[in-house]
Amino acid sequence: MNISTSTFINGTYSSVNNQKGLIVFVHGLTSSKDEPILSQGELYFNSKGYSTFRFNLYDELGNERKLSNVSLSDHIQDINDVIDYFLKKGETNIILIGHSFGGLSLLYSDLKHVSKLVLWDSSIGGEELLGDVYEDDQGKYIDRGDQYKRYISDTLYEDFCIDPIDNIQQLKSLKLPIIIIAAEEGLQDPALLYAESIHQKAFIIAGADHIFSDDNHKKELFDITMKNL
Repeated sequence: MNISTSTFINGTYSSVNNQKGLIVFVHGLTSSKDEPILSQGELYFNSKGYSTFRFNLYDELGNERKLSNVSLSDHIQDINDVIDYFLKKGETNIILIGHSFGGLSLLYSDLKHVSKLVLWDSSIGGEELLGDVYEDDQGKYIDRGDQYKRYISDTLYEDFCIDPIDNIQQLKSLKLPIIIIAAEEGLQDPALLYAESIHQKAFIIAGADHIFSDDNHKKELFDITMKNL
């Protein structure tokens, strides 16, 4: 599915009959809509009666925005455009799930017509990212251990380095149910700070890494989410 709004948004929409609601997945930094936890999450939640939509915030090969010149404001605009698109299609129960930086982006989106927010090992910003960013004559980039350098804009880098206290205050200002789930070997500490700030429990998946690469950890992530929808 392609959504033509303020920019070109490429996504995968999977509908089910007699749906309980629509789940919109938002991926993390340097990732995509095809991250395994999102593509497998689609299958899981479809089987539980939820339609799903997962989309790219950027794609170096497609017509979408590019990581090298995107900003947090762009993420927010695209998320809002997706929400508006489905509201106009008549969706009344929209649930947002954000992984990593996708979760942080959701905190600043327009959530007034969203039923529930789910944070999967979400970023808190600040110094969390600083050790992963390098620089050469082409600019700042993130090295994920493969042959590719993923260049990010100076603006996005600065956005990510927002004081975590500001992000926590933004979370506290939200007026909708929030589910916080984290990986023990991922961003557990930010999750605990987020949860403490809104006086609720964070679900921690023992042994899981940041991308929930083990299928058993994915299943636990999905089960906890489903139980709390």
